[in-house]
Amino acid sequence: MRINRDRLQQRLDALTTIGQLPDGGVRRTAYSAEDLAARQWVMESMQTAGMTVSIDAAGNIIGRYEGT
Repeated sequence: MRINRDRLQQRLDALTTIGQLPDGGVRRTAYSAEDLAARQWVMESMQTAGMTVSIDAAGNIIGRYEGT
């Protein structure tokens, strides 16, 4: 799989806007509105990319492409 560096950077930049602090940092405390919004954004991004998305018992988001 080839990674598109520019697209990856754009996606990471978009994710950093969720919970962004005035000093340039990011805060997304577990289960806060910012955390939940970021998790939703990640899951929607994975689904848009054609992945099957699930969450395990520990709360990890797992994106998977089905095999052929």
